[in-house]
Amino acid sequence: MRHVKKLDLRMNRLVLTALETNYFSVFERLTHVDVRDNRIGELDVTAVRTLEYLNCERNAMSTLRASGTALKNLFAACNCEYPSLYHWPRARILNMETEIFFCQSISQST
Repeated sequence: MRHVKKLDLRMNRLVLTALETNYFSVFERLTHVDVRDNRIGELDVTAVRTLEYLNCERNAMSTLRASGTALKNLFAACNCEYPSLYHWPRARILNMETEIFFCQSISQST
């Protein structure tokens, strides 16, 4: 798994635990993870030290853990649960709150 740099798992109805997402670290050179539009409740990518881009929008996350100095782009909006957020020391693009309240107001009005 040394040559995999991008992992695209979007729109697969995935239900993953934090422990299962921690296994992304087997990809030694992983720089991009896209898991948007799934049913992920907890996401832990702290073991992926080379991660630069993470898109986890439109899940049902209550916890998001990411670390490392490589993370530059984080997209976590519209999770309909305000996530507990941990560790992104150098994120350049951080889009988390733009759609969260919009998502909650839609779910409450229907």
